[in-house]
Amino acid sequence: MNLFASLGDLVGAEVPEGLDSRPMMPVFFGKEKNGRECIIIENQGKLGLRSGDYVFMPPYEGPKTNLTGNELGNLGEYGLFNLKKDPTQQHNLAKENPQLLDSLNKVFLDKSMGLYRPFVEEVTLK
Repeated sequence: MNLFASLGDLVGAEVPEGLDSRPMMPVFFGKEKNGRECIIIENQGKLGLRSGDYVFMPPYEGPKTNLTGNELGNLGEYGLFNLKKDPTQQHNLAKENPQLLDSLNKVFLDKSMGLYRPFVEEVTLK
């Protein structure tokens, strides 16, 4: 996502305004430790938010897994996971940490600009 602006910065090219891309060359080269504070993530039309060690997922309707047993992100409730402590997202912290959940939900709604929809049609495996 940040590759476009970063490569443009590297070669001195002008990068168009309004792109969801930020130059990250200082981070890539180790001159700075932090990149973006948060980022909207997407998988097959479903949106979430990555912020620091946490991933926030709004509720999505639909089956929990596909035919092969892969999890589809349809929790039916809010999801909040600490990826540093729980990289496989097995322990939902949403009910244990309502303040962080509320804070990340506000950021998510602001950054996703109205694109969140609670039902996303699943892609059929072929």
